[in-house]
Amino acid sequence: MQTTRLGTLFVWQTAGATCQPDQWRKFRHDEWNTGTYGADTRRPARIDDLRFSISGTSAKLTWTAPGDDGRCGTASAYELRASATPITRANFASATPIAIAPPAAAGTAETRTFTPPAGTLFYALRAVDEVGNRGPIASLGAFELRRARLTRPGGGRDRLALEGRTSATLAQLGLPDQAVTVSLTNGGPPFFSVTVPAAALVPKRQRDQARLPRHDRRRDHQAPAGRPQARTDVSLSAHDLNLGAATARAFTSAVDIGTLELGAGGTFRALGTRRVFP
Repeated sequence: MQTTRLGTLFVWQTAGATCQPDQWRKFRHDEWNTGTYGADTRRPARIDDLRFSISGTSAKLTWTAPGDDGRCGTASAYELRASATPITRANFASATPIAIAPPAAAGTAETRTFTPPAGTLFYALRAVDEVGNRGPIASLGAFELRRARLTRPGGGRDRLALEGRTSATLAQLGLPDQAVTVSLTNGGPPFFSVTVPAAALVPKRQRDQARLPRHDRRRDHQAPAGRPQARTDVSLSAHDLNLGAATARAFTSAVDIGTLELGAGGTFRALGTRRVFP
C-alpha cells in the first residue's frame, strides 16, 4: 500500500512466504537495488549451531537447516569445505570441497557423515539458494571428546571434569590470545558454561611428537608416517555447581576459542547420581 503526494492511494496484493511478508523491503526493492519486484537477492541465513564429532575414521556434522531466503524455505545446496588451517571467508574457496546431500526445509535437524580428507582439522559450511546467493559461512575445528564426568551430590556441590583433544596446534587455535568458552548442552539450554578470558590463560606444554619413540625424538624430531606431529589437550574441572539439568541422554560439548568453534558430542550414562561419558 502506497500513497502519492497527489493523494492517490495504490494497493497491491501479492503472493509471498508467510515468514517473509515484506516483499519490497527497502528503497529500490532489495539489497542490490534492482528495483524489480520478485528479484531473489536474499541469501540463506547463517548456520549457527554447527557441531562436529568423530567415530573411528568417520566424521559427523550436525546442524539445523537455515532455509533459502533467510530462515524461510529450502535452500538448493550446501557447500562444505575442509582444511588443515582455520577457514575464513578469505580462504574458503581454496579449502578442500566435500560433497554432501542437499538441504532439507528450514528448521530441520541435519546430519552428514563423511570421511575427512587426510590432514584436515577445520570445517566450514554454508547454504546456497537456487539463484546462487550464498549464506555466511559457519566454521569449526575437529575436537575429540575423550572423557566427561558429572558428580551430582546436589545442594550446589556438583562437580564436573572434562577432557578432550584436537590435533590443531596452539598457534592454529589462536591461543593464548583468545578467550575460551566451554559449554555443555543436553537437549535444552546449556547446563554448564564458563568463559576464561585470554589474560587468564597460561599455556603449559604443546605435546609435539608425543608418540615418537625415544631414539627418534633425539635424532631428528620427525614423526613417523601416519602419526600426528602435535596435539592440544583440553582439560577442565569445576566444582560447587548445580548440574541437576543434565540427564542420561545425548549431549553436546562446545569449546569456543574467539570466533572458532570446536564441537563434539556423546551420550551420558547414568551411574547412580553421576553422569559419565564414555
